[in-house]
Amino acid sequence: DGSALPFLHELKKAGIVEQDAPRKFVDLKQPVYYRDGEATLSILPSDDFRVTMTIAFDHIAVGTQYASFAITPQTFEKELAPARTFCFLHEVKSLQEQGLIKGGSLDSAVVIGDEAILNDALRYPDEFVRHKMLDLIGDMFLLGRPLKGHVVAVKPGHKKNVMFSKMIRKAML
Repeated sequence: DGSALPFLHELKKAGIVEQDAPRKFVDLKQPVYYRDGEATLSILPSDDFRVTMTIAFDHIAVGTQYASFAITPQTFEKELAPARTFCFLHEVKSLQEQGLIKGGSLDSAVVIGDEAILNDALRYPDEFVRHKMLDLIGDMFLLGRPLKGHVVAVKPGHKKNVMFSKMIRKAML
């Protein structure tokens, strides 16, 4: 359905197995900053994992959205996992020509037309920023360990998230 919820449900069905070793975290002692054009991402040392994000699109149906959550299993499941991916209708043809969105439909993404959202309803009034947070958390999962830190992101995207994660990886060494 364009969200992480079906995957989360399958993982929950599989269950959790406690390990014999203590959990290792990405626990930075210094902030890490990344900037690319208008996008900025930073992580500040913290005892827990929090994501604060602002997105901004020059579109009446999206505009500027802001959200901040302490990321726990409960908030991930309730506040982020249901948030669906989205695209603009004017991008669909180009994405299809690139071999992307092969299974794309209004059932698998929120589609934003010229003046309004084409789907029946959003799951949250700020579903777009929540999905971008979900993207960022997924991209940072490539670090191989859970994070401790407060991530602050403005106008992120997959490529920028991965570059930021690479900077965090270097700071871990």
